[in-house]
Amino acid sequence: MQATSAFFSKEAYWCINRTLLSTGIRNTYPYHAYVPAFGDWGFILAANYELNIKKFDVDVDTKYLTNELAKDLFSFSKDQLSNASTISTLNNPKISEYYINSWKTWN
Repeated sequence: MQATSAFFSKEAYWCINRTLLSTGIRNTYPYHAYVPAFGDWGFILAANYELNIKKFDVDVDTKYLTNELAKDLFSFSKDQLSNASTISTLNNPKISEYYINSWKTWN
């Protein structure tokens, strides 16, 4: 799923990951890629079974994606990590708060 940017709004990004896990999905695999219109953008791959992302195998012809690049998609620098532990719900939409607060620093 698309999950905002861990670079521009890391608390919102990791809140989305934790919220997704709170639904009962067993495994999430956060990753990010450079998207020309958005910059460093985040996504989350989710599964109810374990995936071995270190053995990612791109077995179709692609214009840009390689096996080496695919492995790097799942790596984050220290400044993109967050300790935000609150999940977002309809009654407590923490995602909005995290997102608005982090974007204030980019104005």
